[in-house]
Amino acid sequence: MKLSSIINKIKSIGLEVVIHKAIDKLIKHYVHYRKKKRLLTATTFSVSPEWFDKIPFSYFSSINFSEIKHYSLYDIKKIEKILNHKFDLLGSDNLSVDYDNINQINDLIENVKNGDEINSANIINSLKILKLIQSGYKPVNWQCDFKCKYFWKSSQISDKIKYGNVENVDIKVPWELARFNDFPVLSICYSLTGEKKLKERIEFEFRNRILDFIAMNPPQFGVNWINTMEVSIRAVNWLVAFDILSQSDADFDDEFKKIFFSSLYSHFGFIKENPEWSAGMRGNHYFTNICSLLIISAYLPISEETTETLLNSIIKLIQEVFYQFNDDGSNFEASTYYHCFVLEVLLFTLNIILKLPEEKIKAINVLKSNKSSFRKKYGYRSESHLILKDKFIDFEKEFWNRIVKIIEFAHLILLNDGSTINIGDADSGRYIKCSDDNFFWLRDLIDCIVNNQTNDNQLIKNIEEIFLSDITNKIRHQLVNLNINLSDFNKSLYLFKDFGLYVFNNEQFKLYFRCGSIGQNGKGGHAHNDQLSFILLVDEFPVLIDSGTYIYTGNHKMRNKFRSTEMHNTLSINGLEQNQWNIGSKDELFWLRDTSKAKITKINENEIEGIHFGFGNPTLRKILINDKSILGEDTNESESEKKVLFHLNHLINEIRLLNGSTVEINLNDIKLQISTLDGNIKIEDSICSPEYGKLMKNKVIIISSLKQKIQWTITIIKDESSGKY
Repeated sequence: MKLSSIINKIKSIGLEVVIHKAIDKLIKHYVHYRKKKRLLTATTFSVSPEWFDKIPFSYFSSINFSEIKHYSLYDIKKIEKILNHKFDLLGSDNLSVDYDNINQINDLIENVKNGDEINSANIINSLKILKLIQSGYKPVNWQCDFKCKYFWKSSQISDKIKYGNVENVDIKVPWELARFNDFPVLSICYSLTGEKKLKERIEFEFRNRILDFIAMNPPQFGVNWINTMEVSIRAVNWLVAFDILSQSDADFDDEFKKIFFSSLYSHFGFIKENPEWSAGMRGNHYFTNICSLLIISAYLPISEETTETLLNSIIKLIQEVFYQFNDDGSNFEASTYYHCFVLEVLLFTLNIILKLPEEKIKAINVLKSNKSSFRKKYGYRSESHLILKDKFIDFEKEFWNRIVKIIEFAHLILLNDGSTINIGDADSGRYIKCSDDNFFWLRDLIDCIVNNQTNDNQLIKNIEEIFLSDITNKIRHQLVNLNINLSDFNKSLYLFKDFGLYVFNNEQFKLYFRCGSIGQNGKGGHAHNDQLSFILLVDEFPVLIDSGTYIYTGNHKMRNKFRSTEMHNTLSINGLEQNQWNIGSKDELFWLRDTSKAKITKINENEIEGIHFGFGNPTLRKILINDKSILGEDTNESESEKKVLFHLNHLINEIRLLNGSTVEINLNDIKLQISTLDGNIKIEDSICSPEYGKLMKNKVIIISSLKQKIQWTITIIKDESSGKY
C-alpha cells in the first residue's frame, strides 16, 4: 500500500483505527497460513450435528396462501425464465447461467472426476452429491461473470481469489446469482399455482439447484465463499423458500434434506466465524451478517449454540440500529439506496423476532437468567432496550422511536415507482425478493403505516406486505404509543443534518439538497463527490438526477467516474475532486478523504446556503426557492473556467437550446427552462446508470464561465391548456 494511501486513511478514520485494521489484517494472514494446509488436505464439507435433523419452526405457517390468490398473481414468464436458468443479473439482460459445453449432470461428473473443477480433498464428497442430482437438470456455472464470460476456479481457496484486477470483470455477477433471490419467488409461485406439472418443476429446480451449488461450491472454495454477506443472504433465501414450500406440502427426500441441512449448518458456522467487522468499522455487510444469524438460529432446532446465537444476534441488532442509523433516522453510510436495503433487512428480521415461538423465547429466558454473565457478555446498554417476557420479545420506546425515524427518512427518498432518490452508491441488491425487483413494496408498506391503514385485500399490493404484517402492525401501534403522527407529510422543509440532506417540498416540485457527512464515520466508502448537488422532481418525476453508480470493482476508471464531482449537479473546476481518493487497489474504490468539509451556513423554508473547501478556496452555493422557480448562485474565487452541471433523466427526449442563455426541457404538460447570463450554456451527451450494471445515454446541461460568481435560474412553466400551474 502506498504511503499516501496510509496517510489519507489516517486522516479519514484516525490513527488508532488504522492500526487496529492493520493488526486485523496481519491476524487474518496468519490464520490463513495456518488454515491453508488443512484446507488442501482435508474436506471442508461438514455434517450437521445430531440435534439438527429437521427445521422444526415455520414463520409462514400463519399465511393463508389461498387468500393471496385473490389479489396476487405470479408472472409465469418470469417463472419460466428462472426454471430455464435465464437471469437478469445486474444488467445482464436474461442471459443463460449454464455451462456452454456441459448439458447434463453426467458431463459435469466426468469433469469433476478428471480433477478439472474441485480441489482433490473435496472431490469425493462433491461426486456423492452430484450423483443425487436428477436426470434432466442442466448444471449452473457458479464461477462465471456471464456478462463477459470470465471464469474463476472453484478449486481455489476463496481467501486467495483475486478480483477487481481484470477490467470489465465484475465478481458481483456470480455473487448475485448465488444469493438465490429467485427462490422465494419460486416458492410463492408453488403455493399459488394449482398446476401439478408446474409444482413438480419447482420442486425439481429447488432440490437439484441446491445440490448443484453445494457440490460445486465446497465451503471456503470458489467465489461464493469470499464474502460473508453473500453467504448470509443465500442461507436466508434457502430457509425462507424451504419454509414456504413446506407449508404448501412440498416433499423432499431424506438424502437431500441431510445434505441441505449440513450445508445450512456450514453457512451458519461460516457467518459466525467471519463477521464483516474490522477494528470496529462496519456497515450494511455486518448488519446483514447479524440479522441473518438471527434468522437462521430462529429456524434451527433449539440447542445451546442456536439459543446463544439468537440472543447474541438480537443484542447486536439493537446495537447496530443505533450505530448504523443516525439520530435523524438516516443511514450512516451516506447512501439512500443502502438505507432502504438495510431497512429491508431490518424489517424482515424484526418480523421474525415478533413471531418467535414460545419454546425459543423460553430457551432465551433460561440463558439470560444469569444476569451477571449476560451483562458481561452482551453489555448493559443493549439489555436496557430489550424487553424479554415469557411469551414475547419487545423493545423499549427509544428503539421504536429510532425505527419510526428510519421509516420517515425512507418515505421521503422512495419514489412512486419504488426507486430511490439516488445519493451515494446503489448496487441494486436485495435481501429477500418476493415480488418486485425494486422497493415498490416498501413504498406501499410505508404508505400503509404513515396513513394508518390496515392490511386487507383492498390495500395490499405486494406479497411482502402480507409477510411483514406483524412488524407493520407493531410499528403502527408504536406510533400511537409514541404520540407520533406521520400522516402529516406536507411539510415544506425536511432537515436530515446527520446525513446531510435537505428536502424542499411544494406543490410544483421537490428539491433534495446534499451537503454534509461523507458517511461511515469519515471513511466515505459509499459516498460520492456530490456536495452542494441537488436532485429535482417535478410532479414526482426526477428531472435533474444523480448519475448513479454503474459498477464497483469491475472497472476502476468507471467506478471513479460515477462518483466524481462532474457526474453531479454541482460546480466543477478543471476536473478537480471535492474529496480525494487514491488510485490503486480495489479497496481504494471504497475510500474518500473528506477534504470538502461541507456544511450548511443558512437554511429556511425558502433558501439554503452551503459551503465546501474541496477545491482549496471555498465554494459556495446559494439557492432561493419560489413557487415556480429556483434561483441559484455558485461562487468560487478561482480564475480557472468553472462548470455548473445539470444532469437530466435519461427518459427526457425533448430538450433544446433556445438561445445562448436558455435551455428548455419539455415534460409533456410542463416546460422547464434553465437559464443564465453569466456564461455559455450548452447541451452535451452524457451517460447515467439508473441501475447497477446498466448504462443509459442522457443529456447534461453545462454552464461554462470564468466568472467567480455564476447565477442561474430554473423556471417551471405550465401548459395553459392542461390547467397545470
